[in-house]
Amino acid sequence: MPNLNVIRPASSEELYLTWFEALSSTSTPTVIILSREVCDFKTHNKDILLSGYRVNEIDFDNSKLCIVSSGSDVTRALKVSAICKKYDVNIPVFSIANLGDFLEKNGKFFLNKNIIIIEMSNDSLWYKISASNKRVIQINKYIHPGTHEEIEKDLEFQPEQIATKILKGLQDETLFVD
Repeated sequence: MPNLNVIRPASSEELYLTWFEALSSTSTPTVIILSREVCDFKTHNKDILLSGYRVNEIDFDNSKLCIVSSGSDVTRALKVSAICKKYDVNIPVFSIANLGDFLEKNGKFFLNKNIIIIEMSNDSLWYKISASNKRVIQINKYIHPGTHEEIEKDLEFQPEQIATKILKGLQDETLFVD
């Protein structure tokens, strides 16, 4: 929807900034999408920006790839990164709470970088960051009733399942082949 801020905060720090931005905006309405999941983590980055920032300490410049997420999926992405680190694959994780703002201000930030987008939503805007459908791991089918854990498992969206896909794709060199 044009002229609408849609923000999906991942932590209490992002929620604070989101609330402040929503209250201070005089020309643009804001939708704040919250999760029922506990997704509070402490970032090591003091420069929290709703338009995107790195949430873990893994070096972006020297990594083979990075993970981008928003909302509760950032917690999932951090777990995926931690699992991959056990196999000596270091993956920085970025939170982009306001995707529209990111695309407007920093749209070319990930240019020439291998990106994995982990997102439980089915938002086509994520494809503007990643040129290949293989790089976007998201739910694009009807979610059936069940507990959160049952749905994640059935849809292969648990951190262990996602990390296995990434590690296998890196090993057989198919992850970033278009």
